Amino acid sequence: MPLASGPDVREDVRGTRLFGVGASAGQATGAARVLRYEADLAACLAGEILVMRHATPAVGRAARQAAGLVCETGGLLNHLAILAREMGTPCVTGVPGVIETLESGVKLRIDGSRGIVDALGTVAAREPVLPREAMLAPVVQFGRFSSTFEFQHAVLTPEAVVRAAALALLPEALELECPLAFVFDGNRVLVSRRRLRDLSRGAADRIEAFPASAALMRASYEDACCWSGWQHAAVDPRRALERFVLVNCLTWVAAVAKEELAARLRRVIGAQVQDAYVADDLLLALLTTRRTSYLLAEIQDCTAAMVDLPAEFSADARADMTSRAQALQQLMWLTEHKNTLVARLAVLMARLPVAEALGLRRTDLEDDGTAGGRAAMVQRVLEVMPRQKLPL
Repeated sequence: MPLASGPDVREDVRGTRLFGVGASAGQATGAARVLRYEADLAACLAGEILVMRHATPAVGRAARQAAGLVCETGGLLNHLAILAREMGTPCVTGVPGVIETLESGVKLRIDGSRGIVDALGTVAAREPVLPREAMLAPVVQFGRFSSTFEFQHAVLTPEAVVRAAALALLPEALELECPLAFVFDGNRVLVSRRRLRDLSRGAADRIEAFPASAALMRASYEDACCWSGWQHAAVDPRRALERFVLVNCLTWVAAVAKEELAARLRRVIGAQVQDAYVADDLLLALLTTRRTSYLLAEIQDCTAAMVDLPAEFSADARADMTSRAQALQQLMWLTEHKNTLVARLAVLMARLPVAEALGLRRTDLEDDGTAGGRAAMVQRVLEVMPRQKLPL
């Protein structure tokens, strides 16, 4: 089942089969290590298959000795998928409910090319997907987190409001519809899946219409991050805010567009390759980079892995696939650096009077802990946020 995804679970003679997204080619068998708490991470052994809700830097070291990786969230281009391809480790992402379904110790067999997770033993009953979760997608998490995945203290800070507002204004920056509407749920910001899909298609259309745009986005990002004003003790809050908004807008464009662009690349490959499994493996090879993952100890630069396209491909098809893959590599670089460089800029922004830079009172950006209060904070920022012209 190439590139299968969705909450499909069935019982058969082998146990329980779950389907996700094939994110890194290869097969692996081993005992599951389900990461819910810090103790789970500390107990990891070589040769296990790590199962997690989402990836954080804490899993990087354990992932290097794992036989395989499974993630409840994400797709072909999430952080764990990029890391797995760099390491050559089989990986399946986007497996809904896998954390609730599996327990540590159950034997797993995963197929990172096909997106299949087979549990070869007794597993827990699946909890139904709530209608709300089916309609809404989490796009932002805020607050302080433990070394694994449980948040400890969720406060919507001014710089986090700016990040959320940058996403809300993305349709406007792309000359699409009105701003995105948010729903706050604990430490998560949710948005309509339908609107998110529309935004993904719109962003992908803009990038495809201008082939050099992905490289220009990266150049604009690097320029904003390297601004000399970040190093000054008396940094200009308004100018810093403008650059912070820009880098967030750029990384949001990359984040919402990359899976759609990968799907389009898959269709281009499919037009040349009749065997769906061969096409999927070729796609994964084209999406493999070197020294890009932020989960590695040190990010250096995005380097494409060498891929030999079949000789029978036409020259036009080869050029098209190469161009699309190169654009996706630039977007992967942007989204991986979001978790390092943007995080550092957020620390600098936290020291600045963000409210005053926006022309607001300090009390306008104080979190009262309620969903309604948080939505009002974002709305106030939306009304005064610096608008950005993106290189698209």
